[in-house]
Amino acid sequence: MPDSTLICFRCRRPLPDDSTHCPHCDVTDPPSSTYPGDSEDPESIRIERAFLLDAALEVSNPEGPTFLGFSEDELVWRHERIPPLPLGKGHLTLSHEEDTELTLRKLTMGENWERGQAAIRLGQEANKPPQPELVMKLLRRLSDRDNDVRVCVLWALGKMTNMMLLPPLLEMNKLETDVTVRPQLAATLWHILGPPERFRKQKNAITARRIEELTADLRQEPTADKHFLRGRAHLNTGQLLKGAGDFSRALELGLLEPHTAYLFRSQSFLLMGKPLFALDDLLLCPRDEEYPALFHFHKATLMALAKQIVNTAREKGLNEYARLFERRLERL
Repeated sequence: MPDSTLICFRCRRPLPDDSTHCPHCDVTDPPSSTYPGDSEDPESIRIERAFLLDAALEVSNPEGPTFLGFSEDELVWRHERIPPLPLGKGHLTLSHEEDTELTLRKLTMGENWERGQAAIRLGQEANKPPQPELVMKLLRRLSDRDNDVRVCVLWALGKMTNMMLLPPLLEMNKLETDVTVRPQLAATLWHILGPPERFRKQKNAITARRIEELTADLRQEPTADKHFLRGRAHLNTGQLLKGAGDFSRALELGLLEPHTAYLFRSQSFLLMGKPLFALDDLLLCPRDEEYPALFHFHKATLMALAKQIVNTAREKGLNEYARLFERRLERL
């Protein structure tokens, strides 16, 4: 019998046990070991790339810092507060003596309020090294039928600040429509991608004050050079999505040396855990330009990672995914 508390984002029908794929609407192309040389990327890859760039452009807007339509103050508040539990018989009484097995049992099989309580407890222990199986259990609950449980799960994932959580969260952002869940989803994405508070205490060559000065200048006169400089500042302070947005703005406004923006945006994507998109930007860097040593180091690192991904994907039978990287490596 399917777990009735888990539903598909698209068709809202129950998911089977031990699966994150919906048998009703998860339609894939016929299996193939390769792509024709002139074929386009699968639609899912194109959509994700477009979404990521749209989000980057949104958060790089100097007229008003918002992320997915929510102000920075609201995102900070939602990230820091403990969300209320779903309605039910319980209340928040988290015991540190409770063993992990019991917590996971509540997360999987408990009532609404128990699932929410279990997610919050896992989030409060995020300072400990998270075990992969626990993270996967939380990710599975992103499909929980109860809106408030999804809020609790998103809060817990936001405490983990792991870039590898981005793909399922970005997918959820394309499909989640509930007005109570979307603000928490935005707060989690925003925190993972690098809120300013996390980096203001770090000693960087370019300080947060420099970013503020560039932002003020951009409000007066938005130019390609200023966006590029602010993109470098964001990249140096770890605000990767904002950096990607500024490099994109610089390209739109006609940066004099566009290959430099492609290089640094490629670096942003790589650090963001998006090697496929990083390869795309690297391919846009002309070969006849002179590059700093960073370019050659970045290119070597990215190619080595891509080859490793290809080998792993082939071993697991993911031939189409492997071919996405092979096509790009052939062009490098």
